[in-house]
Amino acid sequence: MLPGKYYRPSVCCRILVFILCICLATGCTTLKSLEPVEAQSVLSRIKPGDTLRLTTRDGKVREFILKEATDRELVGESERVNLSDITDLERREFSTGKTVGLVIGTIVIIAIFQFLRAMSGLVGKQ
Repeated sequence: MLPGKYYRPSVCCRILVFILCICLATGCTTLKSLEPVEAQSVLSRIKPGDTLRLTTRDGKVREFILKEATDRELVGESERVNLSDITDLERREFSTGKTVGLVIGTIVIIAIFQFLRAMSGLVGKQ
């Protein structure tokens, strides 16, 4: 790098950063649908601290961290939803498949980048 000049990343470096950002945006979690949406069935599969996304009869979609679950309602920080109003319920869970895919994908992208970088260095020396 020349003194007084700004470092300008190569096109390959920019593409690598873009691809890594997209991969990281997918995260390592997934939403798992909890069917059927019946009070006793739901209550046995959720616990305080779970992140829930639910749809109510009026079509509203809400996502919150469960603070408490009673026989009649789910309670979040600023949400309170009657179990009888829920038409669809999903719980955010850790996804081993997404995590493994993210790690392998990142390694492959870095390997390809390093290979291309090495090849461009060889081409310039001929």
